[in-house]
Amino acid sequence: MFDFFWDRVEIGAPDECWLWRGRPNRGGYGYVWFDGRQERAHRVAYYLAQGEWPAPQCLHLPLDGQGPHDRRCCNPLHLYAGTNRDNVGDRLPLSGARNGRYKVDPDAVRAAEGSAKAVGKRYGISDARVRQLRAS
Repeated sequence: MFDFFWDRVEIGAPDECWLWRGRPNRGGYGYVWFDGRQERAHRVAYYLAQGEWPAPQCLHLPLDGQGPHDRRCCNPLHLYAGTNRDNVGDRLPLSGARNGRYKVDPDAVRAAEGSAKAVGKRYGISDARVRQLRAS
């Protein structure tokens, strides 16, 4: 039913980023017309996979510990909903990196003992991101 969307995504293995094939905007995000309005492609991917829009208005991309994520990624396994505060808490700038390039070791977060809040504080990420990493 939504082949028009998925046909524009380079689908790979479940652990890989699935990149939007269309031209990205200046911020590096893919865009698509969906339901009569322009939406970021990764938000549409989340909607198609989850059956609901990410709330409130902020969707976060994975921090794989291997370098910056790709904002064109539409892999539903790499996406989760959160708040702007979660988004800010998830960013841990790499030395000398520009905005949008972040790093955290997911295995270290998963192995860390303590509450999601305590682990998040230790690693500089949100407790929502800790819970998401532990669930993956």
